[in-house]
Amino acid sequence: MIDPEETLELIRRAHEFVNIFAVGKLNASRKNPNYDKHKALENSIDWEKFANDAVELLEKLGCTYLIKKDLAKYLPEHSGERARTKKSDGRPSTKKTIYTVGYGNLQPDAFFGMLKG
Repeated sequence: MIDPEETLELIRRAHEFVNIFAVGKLNASRKNPNYDKHKALENSIDWEKFANDAVELLEKLGCTYLIKKDLAKYLPEHSGERARTKKSDGRPSTKKTIYTVGYGNLQPDAFFGMLKG
């Protein structure tokens, strides 16, 4: 994720033909020759707003998704390893979430299994 609005628009446009969304934050790597530029961009983004906007949109569209742990820490429901049993609007969820890798409506093992296969 580099630009929050572009990322949300991409989700809106692609949700009908994408099976799984994995959403994370921009992480600046010191090995990258553009580290300073990427770090400045990373620091300029309101990650809490983006994380909440992404989850709200993904749930509204009925998407299968995983929010990576670096972004998941900005979500209010995120606290270690626990299951989320309610949707963002407070209604009971039929899907179970485990936070070991991230946050979403897909178990991490299932997520990585789908990528392999």
